[in-house]
Amino acid sequence: MAELYHYPNCSTSKKAVKFLKDHGTPFVAHDIVKHTPSAETLRTIMHKAGIEVDKLFNTSGKKYRELDMKNRKHRMSENEKLELLSAEGMLIKRPLVMHGEDAIVGFNASAYETLFNV
Repeated sequence: MAELYHYPNCSTSKKAVKFLKDHGTPFVAHDIVKHTPSAETLRTIMHKAGIEVDKLFNTSGKKYRELDMKNRKHRMSENEKLELLSAEGMLIKRPLVMHGEDAIVGFNASAYETLFNV
């Protein structure tokens, strides 16, 4: 079963939910704001997706700008970044999906097709 971390009002998250439902893919949905993933979960997603921690940031979001993350994150350790992301769900790029040994950050239909063999 897939795990989806999303923000229900986000258009990109809505595309991911629609994709999963349309393809009959069983998943558990987590509201990324109400149930923000832990730092350890984010670390797992990061490793499964094969990305650096900076790719987990929603760089186009309001919270990213409010906290001046463009300038701040360069002075932070990976652990500090993960702790901040786990405290501020709106800083996280969405959706995040984990399935088996893989994870995807953001939504890309062809990547989802590959991940879910559809």
